[in-house]
Amino acid sequence: MRISTFLLHPQALNHPGIPETTTREQLRHLRDTSPSDIRLLPAESPPHPEFRLLEIDHFPPVVHINHHGTHILLEHPESTAPYTALLRTLSTTALTIESTRQALHDLTTHTKHR
Repeated sequence: MRISTFLLHPQALNHPGIPETTTREQLRHLRDTSPSDIRLLPAESPPHPEFRLLEIDHFPPVVHINHHGTHILLEHPESTAPYTALLRTLSTTALTIESTRQALHDLTTHTKHR
């Protein structure tokens, strides 16, 4: 099992308390050394809570939610359906992997990106 794709909201790429040079270095690291595929969501998409969709051979999808140190696993299709539907919707609106890498590159080369 592996995590193959991360969908990131652009709000996750900035924090006012982190110096710009640190943010740029983190963006370069994200763009150049991430072992998984990263896709940015459009800025106008509403942020959603983090969850992971685990696809296991011969088993329906499992949703893993980590909420402030409490781990929740949803296994029944009735409870995982909203998450799989959300993931399908977000996947269709997210930038391609190549466009995401270009957007991350653009963020690292601008003097101000906040």
